[in-house]
Amino acid sequence: MSDPWVGIECDWHNEPRPSAEALAIATQLVVAARAAGFPPDYAQRGYWPTVRLFWDSGGIEVEVFPDTFELYFDPTSDEDGKCPVLEFDRSEPEVLGILLSEIRRVRSSRAK
Repeated sequence: MSDPWVGIECDWHNEPRPSAEALAIATQLVVAARAAGFPPDYAQRGYWPTVRLFWDSGGIEVEVFPDTFELYFDPTSDEDGKCPVLEFDRSEPEVLGILLSEIRRVRSSRAK
């Protein structure tokens, strides 16, 4: 299998790096996003030893925690400047599909 991170700018070459668990979970999301046709643009370490993945020049972000994914996106004028945050439970069997569907929905609504 080829490297799923190829073509994604990763900013975690300096210490501290994301945890091995966070990287493994983020890799699953990257593989699923690549298969769906929209891999993230870049990635970096989060405040905790998490992984943050970004789409659309940072307008959409997913932070990967051991037990959840948090989806953030830049507010639109309809949201009065509030940054929406959606949380997805990793124990949900279809969580990657649900999360990717929401990313796709947000991306398409902003492309109009």
